[in-house]
Amino acid sequence: MWQAIVLTLQIMLLAVSWTLFQQARTELNAKAAETPVLGEIRSLQQRVQQMLQELQTTADNSVEKIQHEREEAEQILNELHSLLLQNSAAEQMIMPPLNLLQQEEYICTRSEARPLQTEADKKLQIYRLADEGLDTASIARSTGISEGEAETILGLRVQ
Repeated sequence: MWQAIVLTLQIMLLAVSWTLFQQARTELNAKAAETPVLGEIRSLQQRVQQMLQELQTTADNSVEKIQHEREEAEQILNELHSLLLQNSAAEQMIMPPLNLLQQEEYICTRSEARPLQTEADKKLQIYRLADEGLDTASIARSTGISEGEAETILGLRVQ
């Protein structure tokens, strides 16, 4: 009888061992399946961090480049503005007063009212009149051009 009890206990231990073995094997298989996935996730995290750093570096470089180009453009604009002011001041000092004959040439019919001058001179005159506060209608009358042309020239100045 003791032999039957021992045999029964051995069978029960063997069954419990088998169950524990199956459970451990299942857990090990699950961990083995997770390991490659976790490795891939870590690898992806590292690549994303590297890409973010590269993007940040590129953005910083772009901002620096844009700021540098903006400063150069401002410098060029300031130089051009200075040259325009010098040219305008020199033009006013050099231009002799108009005598009556020349004034009559300016006071022709509206179609002939445009004096012989370059486009640049005309634009400067229009800009100067606008800076003095004249509206487009007054500028058009003063320069002998249409209001639309005056508006167009002043619109281009803003750009």
